[in-house]
Amino acid sequence: KPGQAAFELLDHAIKILTALAANSPPSSRGLMAEEDLFWAYFSTPGLESSQLLLALVQNNMERTLKVGPDWINRIFDHVASDGHQLRAGWVNLLTALVVCGSEGIKEHQHLVVRTLQGMPKDVIGDVLVHFDWDARIEEMQEGGPEQKGKNVLLQVAVLELLSALCVGRPPNPQLFASSFLSLADVVKNITRINFRAEDNLAVELPHSAFKVRAAYVRFLHTVYVASNIEHFRNEVHWKHSWFWEVEEVGGELGTVPAIPEDDLERVPLMQILAADLKTISDNLLQAVHRRTPSGSYSRQGGGLNPFSSSSTRMESILEDSS
Repeated sequence: KPGQAAFELLDHAIKILTALAANSPPSSRGLMAEEDLFWAYFSTPGLESSQLLLALVQNNMERTLKVGPDWINRIFDHVASDGHQLRAGWVNLLTALVVCGSEGIKEHQHLVVRTLQGMPKDVIGDVLVHFDWDARIEEMQEGGPEQKGKNVLLQVAVLELLSALCVGRPPNPQLFASSFLSLADVVKNITRINFRAEDNLAVELPHSAFKVRAAYVRFLHTVYVASNIEHFRNEVHWKHSWFWEVEEVGGELGTVPAIPEDDLERVPLMQILAADLKTISDNLLQAVHRRTPSGSYSRQGGGLNPFSSSSTRMESILEDSS
């Protein structure tokens, strides 16, 4: 690690170059020639060279296709040498390499999945499953609008990566992503995110926690709704579906413990989400319900809409919540 003075100089330089890469295409092209220099500091704690590399490839399909496989392998080399510990910045860069704009890059998606499958499952499992629920709430409470605890930032980054791996509906990445979080666990993280496991009491969370819940909603949409539409449709049409009435099932690490039957709060998921969906993800709204000019629901976008015109319960809840 460089000395303190050199470290501060490098830190400022990387931040300036990141801003140039993100906002000036000519500068971005010139900086690509120096990529090996930025990779030299990739694992240096406190230096965000991963953010600079991300700015060089984000939303640039030609550049992403050119460097993608090499950069993905480089990232995982650093993960392996760091004791198989993920960092949020590294995961964000992986996400930018598997999806460009709204288009998934299948070769890169499958490369990431194959590499992760060759690593211990706890690399992701510890982030998404074996975490302390109440510690996450404390981190979200302490974080400001843009500053959350490192564990929360990493959890959001991993959720975004798994969602990105499923863009375009590649089957193997979808199975891989869904193996970490069941439908019930995703719903629980959305609807009960601010309920402490210790006493099952709701606490007030700052607006920064919105990003965490939004990541779970995108995961729900990309991994389960868009990738397995028939299964999701069957779940919604089943009158006893978890989708409409959320019950606590628990005792397992990473979930809210079970509470007495007479205290269960049975909440329609769509009623909870309706107010947030437009802000969180227009894509989810488009997949869940599409209106024709006459106001009825129809199948558009290649049959993505899982709800027929007979799904009056869905329509009434969305109307009541608007």
